[in-house]
This record gives sequence, structure tokens and C-alpha cells, in this order.
Amino acid sequence: MTPTEFKTARHTLGLSAAALAAALSDPDGDGVPLNPRTIRRWEAGDSAIPGAAIVAIYGMLAEDKKSPRR
Repeated sequence: MTPTEFKTARHTLGLSAAALAAALSDPDGDGVPLNPRTIRRWEAGDSAIPGAAIVAIYGMLAEDKKSPRR
């Protein structure tokens, strides 16, 4: 997943960087909570997006497709 695809996925889910950071919590398993700036760094291509975050956002997109729209 490219940084642009990651950002598009976040927007598709209707989440702010802060909300996605909270939802992902600890994608690399190091015990450190995510900061919204980390999300923005991933989206800018300044830092690599961890595989666990990519898997999580794909899962969130799949669940979003299953949910009925209001």
C-alpha cells in the first residue's frame, strides 16, 4: 500500500489522523501508542507504513463495506 492509498483509505473510512491513530493503537507491537503525526508521516511517505497497519486498515475497509449505509 502506497502512502497515497493509505491516505485515501483513511478518508474513505471517514477518519481523522487522530481517530485512525486511536483505532490502530499499537500496530508495530512496541507498546507505544500511535500519535496522529505518525499517521501523517506515513501518508507523506516520510516513514514506512508498518505491515500490521496496512493489514488493519484493509480489515477496517472490509468491515466498512459490510456495514449498511445510513
